[in-house]
Amino acid sequence: MLQADGGTRTVAVITGAYVALVDAIDGLIASGAIRPKPQRRSPVTRAVAAISVGIYAGVPVLDLDYAEDSACDTDMNVVTNDGGGFIELQGTG
Repeated sequence: MLQADGGTRTVAVITGAYVALVDAIDGLIASGAIRPKPQRRSPVTRAVAAISVGIYAGVPVLDLDYAEDSACDTDMNVVTNDGGGFIELQGTG
């Protein structure tokens, strides 16, 4: 991540890393370098994504930018998987 502010960095790096991992594994499978177990298409079994949320000037905001993040009432980074499980919650007030 070359340039981004707080929440955007979290979202881009975590979600982007997941996408890059799946893309790399798909390439290795396609080339024959690795073979997944017969009952699975890929060794990656869950999707992962992240988002930043917060309250700025009393209003809920998704993906806070720097101005919102630096002056918000509260903010939180949320990382989840596609099964509805939380991987990480990080919040400040």
